[in-house]
Amino acid sequence: GNDFLSRYDMIKTLIEVFDLDSSLVHAVRSEELGQAAKRPSRAGLKTARIHSIVDGVFRSYRENLVSLKDYLVDPARWARTS
Repeated sequence: GNDFLSRYDMIKTLIEVFDLDSSLVHAVRSEELGQAAKRPSRAGLKTARIHSIVDGVFRSYRENLVSLKDYLVDPARWARTS
């Protein structure tokens, strides 16, 4: 979709959609992780080109999670038809 979320916002959304225990997740600044490689403080993907090639509406992160949840809770949808 066109939404831009931090890693923390992404996990908070996932927790809400899948009704998980939010007490298990705590916000941590990247600097606190002590990673060897530097990471940008804000990164994302430019999607203008794919939007120009593919017709259709790109769903938001939340909408995609809801779709995934709906798919996962219905095992009949997992069955192969071919």
